[in-house]
Parts: sequence; C-alpha cells; structure tokens
Amino acid sequence: ATVIATPNRQFELVGTGDLWAGQCKPPPASEANLPRLVLAHNPDSKEVMRDEPWDLMLCGHTHGGQLRVPLVGEPFAPVEDKRYVAGLNAFGERHIYTTRGVGSLYGLRLNCRPEVTMLELV
Repeated sequence: ATVIATPNRQFELVGTGDLWAGQCKPPPASEANLPRLVLAHNPDSKEVMRDEPWDLMLCGHTHGGQLRVPLVGEPFAPVEDKRYVAGLNAFGERHIYTTRGVGSLYGLRLNCRPEVTMLELV
C-alpha cells in the first residue's frame, strides 16, 4: 500500500495480483485511517476483498462486455458477476468502477464503445 497526497486530502492506494492466477490476496492491514482505493484487474476480485477495508475498487478485464447483442441478454464478459461489467456500481456501501478500456478479445466489439477513463479524486 502507498499513501498518495493530493492538495485536499490523502488516500491509500492498494494493488492486488491476478484473480485467475490465484495471486489476488488481500493486502496487509493498514494502520492509516484513510480512504482506500484498490486497483484490481478483475471486478470479481471484490469477493476476495469483501472483508477488507476499502472504499473504491478500480477494475478492467471485462472490456465492458465487448459483445452486446440486443435482445440476447447479458453481455459477453469473462466474469462471474455481470453487475460489474462496466461503469460505476455500488457494492454495499462501497463502489466499483470498471472501465470498458480500449482492447478487445478476438478483435471484436459490438455496441460497446472503447473508453479511456479519467477520474478526479476529490
């Protein structure tokens, strides 16, 4: 974990390993009483981090559900929990932001525009 200072406040930045490789381990407990931002490639990492203190998780991995076929149902996304495929979503009292990113699996995207996200932490 690293403490980041902005002009208005501080927060703790924590990264996790890859969930599918079995490397997503909760970070050590922190003595700092600061907002905690977690960087996790896969939004399903939230289950590993469920009992840990954090406020916002930033993820990718899903490509936003890169194939969104109308009337078919859920978008194609390599995750268990399709609620966190793209955008800002609540996870209890916490939040998860999953970017659609710019990549694609097999070079395909349908009804899912790529995005580069810029977040302003205030």
